[in-house]
Amino acid sequence: MKILLFLLFNFSSLFAQNKSITVYKEYYENSSAIKVKGFMSDKGTKEGLWNSYTKNGMLVITGNFENNREIGVWKEFYDSGKILKTLNYINGKKALQKYYYENGTLISETDYINGKKEGEVIVYWENGKIKSKENYLHNNQIGKFSVFSKNEILVVEGTYSNDSKEIGIWKYNFSDGTLRQEIDYTSEIEKKETTYDSSGKITDIKYEKRL
Repeated sequence: MKILLFLLFNFSSLFAQNKSITVYKEYYENSSAIKVKGFMSDKGTKEGLWNSYTKNGMLVITGNFENNREIGVWKEFYDSGKILKTLNYINGKKALQKYYYENGTLISETDYINGKKEGEVIVYWENGKIKSKENYLHNNQIGKFSVFSKNEILVVEGTYSNDSKEIGIWKYNFSDGTLRQEIDYTSEIEKKETTYDSSGKITDIKYEKRL
């Protein structure tokens, strides 16, 4: 009912702008199965509700257009019909994106400002524990980056510069949290990689030019 009301409202708005609407359908190759279905104005703009389907008719993506721009909340689905992703658009630009495991548990939540990633992004394991933490500024990954195992052991830790390059010393740990490798990005010319065994003994040191 909500979708019908939205379409009626959208159509009346379009007619007020002297636009006529036709149904658009795209089919899978050599098949009568619909791949994409939506509404197109006489000016060639996408309007109203648009859906994408699998070849067997399962809904994959659904959302609304206004004058060729995505608006409101778009949804993407698993084959089971459970929600995989929601993405909110404001004025055709990404605003808030969420991913979910098939059981409904949140995977990640990302904020966008003017279509660009901003702020901290936390990714979760299916058990609800934190899998990774990262930060963005104007779509660039910056600052501290961390990765954790399912049992909350820190396995990767490092830092990004404002232009998304690794800086400082990055650490990679064994599953028990003991140090496995260090990569030193302090030099702008080369990086130093030091590898350790499980007892903490250095097993290898090598240098590579930075790209």
